[in-house]
Amino acid sequence: MNRIYRFFIRSSTFLRKELVGILRQPRLILTLILGPFVIMLLFGLAYRREARSLRTVFVVPQNSSLTAQVQKFGETLGPAITYEGIVNNEEVALKELNQNKVDLVVVVPPHPMETIQNNHQVMLQLYDYEIDPFQVSYVKYVGGL
Repeated sequence: MNRIYRFFIRSSTFLRKELVGILRQPRLILTLILGPFVIMLLFGLAYRREARSLRTVFVVPQNSSLTAQVQKFGETLGPAITYEGIVNNEEVALKELNQNKVDLVVVVPPHPMETIQNNHQVMLQLYDYEIDPFQVSYVKYVGGL
């Protein structure tokens, strides 16, 4: 019984010593209480609920019958993609991408209708200029729509 009594005396003495040390430092208490709230506030300010809209240009081969269809398709894509127009040259589109005038370049292959008629899937090439892994995955997600 004496041993248990000593254990509680030592534990309470140690706890009292630590509490007195903490109470003597009001800045420490302030940091312990307000620190997590400040961190949550900063995360809340940085959080964006709405995804950004990608400015997109389409590259369609010159003299293609798909220009009107691509334009109609581009204008009805929804809030994830902002239609910026159609160009005939891939190099011009990539130059706009490098100059940060657009966020995404979609390249339509030369003969997509023939590919579809041969029962093959048309593969569109997507070019973006993102480094942030979250933005890269967002572009891939939007491109998969």
